[in-house]
Amino acid sequence: MKNYRQYEGETTIDLRTTPEKNVNIIEGQNGAGKSNILNAITLCFYDEEIHQEATGEELETLSYVSESVVEGLSTGDSARGYVEVHLGEDNPDYIFKREFETFKVPNGHNDQTYDIELSRRVGNQYEIVTDPQTTLNQLLPAEVRDYFIFDGEALTEFFEGGYKDRVRNGIIDVSHIGVLNSGIDHVEKVRDEIQRKAKNVEGEAAEIQERIETLENELSNLEGKKATLETEKTEVENEIARLEKKLRGASDQGVQDLIQQRDDLREDIDDFDSRIETTKQDILNELRQAGPAVYAMDALDYTVDQLKTLESKGKLPPKIQDWFIDELIEQGECICGADITEGGETHEHLKELKSTMSNVSTDNVEGKTEIPHIIQDGNQGAETIREYRRRLHELKEKLESKDQDLSEVKNKLKGTDIPDDVDVGELTSQLDDLEEDKEDLIQEIGRQDAKIEDKNKDIRSAESQLDEELRKEDRHSDIVTQKDFATRAVDDMKNIKEKILSQIRTETEENLNKYFNDLIWKDDKYTISLDEDYSVEVQGPDSPDNRIGSLSAGEKQVLALSFMAALSDISGFTAPIVIDTPLGRISGNPKKLIAQNLPDYLEDTQMTFLMTDEEYTDEVQGLMKHRVANEYQLHYADGTTEVTSYE
Repeated sequence: MKNYRQYEGETTIDLRTTPEKNVNIIEGQNGAGKSNILNAITLCFYDEEIHQEATGEELETLSYVSESVVEGLSTGDSARGYVEVHLGEDNPDYIFKREFETFKVPNGHNDQTYDIELSRRVGNQYEIVTDPQTTLNQLLPAEVRDYFIFDGEALTEFFEGGYKDRVRNGIIDVSHIGVLNSGIDHVEKVRDEIQRKAKNVEGEAAEIQERIETLENELSNLEGKKATLETEKTEVENEIARLEKKLRGASDQGVQDLIQQRDDLREDIDDFDSRIETTKQDILNELRQAGPAVYAMDALDYTVDQLKTLESKGKLPPKIQDWFIDELIEQGECICGADITEGGETHEHLKELKSTMSNVSTDNVEGKTEIPHIIQDGNQGAETIREYRRRLHELKEKLESKDQDLSEVKNKLKGTDIPDDVDVGELTSQLDDLEEDKEDLIQEIGRQDAKIEDKNKDIRSAESQLDEELRKEDRHSDIVTQKDFATRAVDDMKNIKEKILSQIRTETEENLNKYFNDLIWKDDKYTISLDEDYSVEVQGPDSPDNRIGSLSAGEKQVLALSFMAALSDISGFTAPIVIDTPLGRISGNPKKLIAQNLPDYLEDTQMTFLMTDEEYTDEVQGLMKHRVANEYQLHYADGTTEVTSYE
């Protein structure tokens, strides 16, 4: 780096590692410039600083060029700096460089960055690459960077509200389906163009085509409304997260206890909601099985009575196959040993029985044995449904009780007044209002989804009608054939996309289990599930309930670290990993145990940890030393940071 932020002058940090020692440590106090090392990397690669934090000031208010350098400029003058990242083993294979410039203006400064430059080693020489962005996309594209370069402390909030969208986006990012999505969009556009070729249609076909265009415009409007609602929902969720962070900063222990009670109750309520929905689905499934029998129970009972009457009158023999009687007559001996002589009384009785059976409906014979089983299954199904309904009633009562308890806890928080501390009451009221806004937005998005689905059905129906009309005229046969082919191609590509996402989701779940259980400091083995809706369930060995809502800050950070490792592992990219504050929310014995496991977090991968002195304690250093290749300390004084080897 040269003149980047607090790194005045030229600063070089050698991060070369070996397979045996694959970890770098850069240690410094808060504000010393750890995060700006991470920012320097992302600025060089992506022209963006991902960690917006500075020493008492917002980072965006400070200049790219070191303040001490800018202060020495006259108004109208400028100074430049740069960040270089060298990638390679013994010698750099790639040297990425981005320059920036700060102009001093009255009452402030203006910053400018320049296009990324790339030199690539060819033999013993370096050649300028004319399209560096293409090479960067091959090495570490922007869509997967967050799984290699990230702020560990911020990961604590990864699995907070709205996390399913973040999980889904992560799965999509590493699935490499961008080309597939482009293909789907392209073929859909081609299909629409093919359909528009039938411009000279008349009569019914013309009316249908006009209706399709109207429906497509209406669909576009609905999708636009949904996108707006989702943006509003994201903004509300971000504001909730901001206020929650502020609320949790209250120093009063009583407030912290109430917050914990609130969080526990929310988790219980989510659990009861899930169990209620599962029970409702169980009832529906049982109704599908037992419903017909229960509905027809009177008719079935009546049929059984009629069959008994027929049997009592001798019109319905036992269920005996006629071939069995033929065999007895042919053998001349009954299974009981009695003689069956032709012309004898037993022989004549069997012939009469066979004749009687031929006059009886086969359905009656079958019904005699099958209907009682149907009645029995129906009665059992009805009893099962009654049991499910009793369970549903109990769950709803417990849910109502938890809702009341949650309301009481919230009211206590709203009534809390702590002078010279966080305004707990006001924050709680604001959070309540935001939660209501979020719920309203979720419901409205659901309504838009239903409208969009209905509109898509109308479009598909109208397109089928149009195809039928076009097939009536030979001049449109080619158009119909081409459109059918394009439609099948789109459907096939969408199926392939879903299969890919399903496979990536399964692999992520497997890796998530592995890394979480490797990193977590507890002896118990956890089971982590990643569902089709991208929700994550964390189950302990002694509890089938989902514990994700009750995980501590440290446990959530480990879960997020494990998720990042899972995605980077299956992304197909081999890149160094840089983590800012990996142990920030973890303390005590868990910190020691994670420090012991962290070097094995991703084998055969260079890892650089930016740590505070509170994270990189003597004990942690001792546990990690066998895997550490380089140790550096950051010394901050008078607005400037110096990097030295660890003493």
